[in-house]
Amino acid sequence: MRFYAQETNNFKEKVPTMAVPSQTDLNQFFTTAVNQFQEPILRRQLESFPATNLIERREFDPREGYVPMVVTSSAEMPTAYPTALDPVSASNGTGSAACDTTPATIKHGQIVRTYQLEKDAVQSTTLCLSDLQFSWGVPQEVYNLQNDMEQYISTRIGDWYRIKNIKMLDTKVSTLASGAIDQQDSSDANFVGLTLPTDNVEWTHLNYLYDKLIARGAGFYAPAFSGGRRTFSLVCGPQVKRYLFQEETKVRDTVNWQTGNAALENFKARGIDTAINGFVPIPDEFPIRIAADGTTFIYPFVNTNATYGRAWDLNPAYEPISKGGSAKYEVLTVLSGKTWEFRPRPTTPTTFGMAAFNPVSYVGDIRWYNIQDNANNVLGNKGYYRADLQMAARPQFPQFGFSVITLIPGETA
Repeated sequence: MRFYAQETNNFKEKVPTMAVPSQTDLNQFFTTAVNQFQEPILRRQLESFPATNLIERREFDPREGYVPMVVTSSAEMPTAYPTALDPVSASNGTGSAACDTTPATIKHGQIVRTYQLEKDAVQSTTLCLSDLQFSWGVPQEVYNLQNDMEQYISTRIGDWYRIKNIKMLDTKVSTLASGAIDQQDSSDANFVGLTLPTDNVEWTHLNYLYDKLIARGAGFYAPAFSGGRRTFSLVCGPQVKRYLFQEETKVRDTVNWQTGNAALENFKARGIDTAINGFVPIPDEFPIRIAADGTTFIYPFVNTNATYGRAWDLNPAYEPISKGGSAKYEVLTVLSGKTWEFRPRPTTPTTFGMAAFNPVSYVGDIRWYNIQDNANNVLGNKGYYRADLQMAARPQFPQFGFSVITLIPGETA
């Protein structure tokens, strides 16, 4: 079997070219090509939704059961300034109060949360391997199949992150006029119960949220420092980023990333190295948008008929109302570190418990299937890729972030 390299998106896809390949050769190639998926899928995720790199990744431990419990310790803090402390004085020798001091008792507690694996699966269209024995069809078919799978899976996982950034953060916020906000605690993946936004997100809103994060202790897990202050991540769409950051130059500081936080170093290569007012903008190319009712999510893509089969296109309804669409509100996220973890579960038969014989895949278990049967694959010449995903969002400190619903810049209440 010979190979040639097809240059696409700055990386090489290896596809076979052969005069008359055998069925065994083709099956072997598709099985081997599974290993080519993880790197481009992760790269696509980082390019389209860099915020995935803000969330720690760690393997799900099946020994914890179906619904593991997360216990976060809590404790009391002082509630008043020490304006009336007892002065030190001489003892009268009879064991008076001067010999001792009554200590304050710090009462401890626990905050208990649970999480659970969620499963999803996607499958490529079925390829007739006999057709690929014509050499002209091999390169294009193989590349198209891999490219479509990579695009679909990376988008699917990115959307899962977006939803979890709403659900895993305790406090939901709506932006109101004159810098006011409406807020409530909820573990739902929506903004039901909040007053609908009446203003675009402004720095007065963000300054308030910044101060709340500092007061809650999130500064200990701030992902960066700039200008001597702790700096948090603001995950937002292009319109919000332009509205807030494009013209703002008054307090623009170079970000100095914390030592040892290798994930955030990736953002420097993307030119994300400036903070304003304690926030670093992390762009989301397709943020969640919501219709005027405040509850209906509008997805950015639709599927249509192509010359043969199906194709995707941008959803006209995803455009703001002022531009002929149906979207009025947009979601942005304020994150410190340690808000939640991405916990994938290996689903291959080569993994049992914690004894893994293959590296953990963070993009699901992708395999090539060519199962011969008497009904649909009599000749054994039909195959497809299937990706199985099992992943969980494990809460860490959900109080260290905010999920915000705001007007899309340019829209009015």
